[in-house]
Amino acid sequence: MKNLFLFIVLIGLLSCQQKIVKEVLITEVIITGSISNPTSDIAIVRISGTTSLIMADTCKLDSGGNFATIFNINGPMFGSFKHGKERTGMFFTPGDSIHIELDTEEFDETVTYSGVGNEVNNFLAAKFLIKEGFPSQGRDMYMLDLDTFTSRTDSIKMVLLTNLNNFQATATGISQTFFDLENAAVEFTWALQRMNYPGYYAYYTKNDSIDIPKEYDNYLGGLNLDDSTLLACSEYRKFMTKYTTKQAEKMRNADTTTWDIPHAGTASRLKTCKDIFTSGPLRDYLLFKIMDEQIKYRSINDISALLSDFEKSCKNEEFKAQIKGAYAEWQKLAAGAVAPDFTYPNIEGDTISLSDFRGKYVYIDVWATWCGPCKKEIPFLAKLEEEYADKNIVFISVSIDNTRAPWKKMVHEKEMKGVQLFAEGAGRSTIAKDYIIQSIPRFILIDREGKIIDIKAPRPSGKIKEVLEELEGIEA
Repeated sequence: MKNLFLFIVLIGLLSCQQKIVKEVLITEVIITGSISNPTSDIAIVRISGTTSLIMADTCKLDSGGNFATIFNINGPMFGSFKHGKERTGMFFTPGDSIHIELDTEEFDETVTYSGVGNEVNNFLAAKFLIKEGFPSQGRDMYMLDLDTFTSRTDSIKMVLLTNLNNFQATATGISQTFFDLENAAVEFTWALQRMNYPGYYAYYTKNDSIDIPKEYDNYLGGLNLDDSTLLACSEYRKFMTKYTTKQAEKMRNADTTTWDIPHAGTASRLKTCKDIFTSGPLRDYLLFKIMDEQIKYRSINDISALLSDFEKSCKNEEFKAQIKGAYAEWQKLAAGAVAPDFTYPNIEGDTISLSDFRGKYVYIDVWATWCGPCKKEIPFLAKLEEEYADKNIVFISVSIDNTRAPWKKMVHEKEMKGVQLFAEGAGRSTIAKDYIIQSIPRFILIDREGKIIDIKAPRPSGKIKEVLEELEGIEA
């Protein structure tokens, strides 16, 4: 009897072990590929999550243009494949073993998939070609009159939904999750275009007198605005983020007493999110997104109340840990902290350091010749430099272009003044790492002791003069 008991226990343990092995194996996604006429020696496979990029692998190509990689995922996920300047969307399900083949001379037309998971990904590749055949969905589309705009966007949505429905009718063995997410991608791309139209039309046409009928917003009634299962769809996340912002704007316009609250925009977005979405992963995601944008792209000064509100409201511990970590990193660059020093060559080839200007205020512009918003600031910066030419402040422009030639050319062509420095590329430059520069242009204001006044100072086209006029000893 004792031996029988041990035998039963052993069988049970072996069964559990087999189950565990099976569960581990089924999380794998294997991606291999063969690239004809490669334009670089690497390929990048990315798998996206609801907060940020969660997995990526830079695969080295062998002499024949072949590569391979393995991911472990816990469910169906969207992602992408990139080689050189070209990219294509992908979809991954645990257990997939996908082989990619393409010729870079006709990237979109030749990319094909084989193996387990090929059907979905070949559909996505074909869908991309369909979308390429549509009229412009960018600036030109938003300049159309209202009737033409709605007709075009409705037609595009119908074509894509019909294409998806036809695929679903013939496809076999594909999870319903994929079809739900693809349907959401079409619906919420269309809905985001609808939401963007009034503002974009006014911006692009310089005409804000467009008459938008009250029934225009009826499109919202057909959307599921509170479905956490759709968070794997980036189009859904984009729409919900913008929708929350729009609702917060309405709240602020209705209650002017909120305008003077520090970081009023972020505060109202947090409140709106809590008012509209009372529970669930969607609410936590939006709360996270709002705070993440505040820390990364706005300001970390005086945000303790926002952080406290977020900490109490968000139930997702991973989100809270990410915000806490991001804030801790940015705290190193808070007002009063010593600004990290840097040394770069100027246009003549002489090395210049930030510390060389101790005793003066320093206004730093981190930019690149390929950055449109950066170039728009150049004339405003030139005017600012002229107005403060005899003041105790120096203007430093640090280029993060990958090569010197375009930087030198633009500096000479636009007759850019101030101190012009070259930092050898965003990925390699210490200034981008030390100052956590994730987007440009970035403007930084340093005091006479080399301490940070504002790590995200106003742009020259903004309210920087109001800040400079408050500085003590600016004329000394």
